[in-house]
Amino acid sequence: WGSAAHEGEGLVGGTRRVEDLKARKGLKLRRFDAQARRVRRFIVEGTNVHCRHLLSGFTASVVSRTILAPLERIKVEQQLNKSRGGTLLTLRRVVRKEGIQGLWRGNGLNLIRTAPYRSINYYAYDHTKKAILRATGQTELNNSQRLLAGATAGGIA
Repeated sequence: WGSAAHEGEGLVGGTRRVEDLKARKGLKLRRFDAQARRVRRFIVEGTNVHCRHLLSGFTASVVSRTILAPLERIKVEQQLNKSRGGTLLTLRRVVRKEGIQGLWRGNGLNLIRTAPYRSINYYAYDHTKKAILRATGQTELNNSQRLLAGATAGGIA
């Protein structure tokens, strides 16, 4: 049962099966690559530049906020409960009471609040930066121009 002698194939048969598995896996990867190229083509060529900028800012905000949500939750717990103990003790307490998903409690509301703001902020900064560079003929912003672009973006957002 499963031995090389029983199957009468020896090592060659085993090698053939491994090669078949690799070929099937390669076929799946090629299909995935083709799908990824279609999606990329749809997003890059099928959408407006402005929509892409807004979407990339939105995505960056969602990803960064979701990754940092546990730290934000621990910070809020420490501020509200004023209990003794450090960060790790608060972390253990939240996980014990609510489970690991409790670390992301309130993240949805945080995303609703911050993602549109960040998206507009990134978009406005990029376009303000481009406008300043076109007006000055420079290739890079100096510090005061960065401050102006950031302040303009913050005001717009």
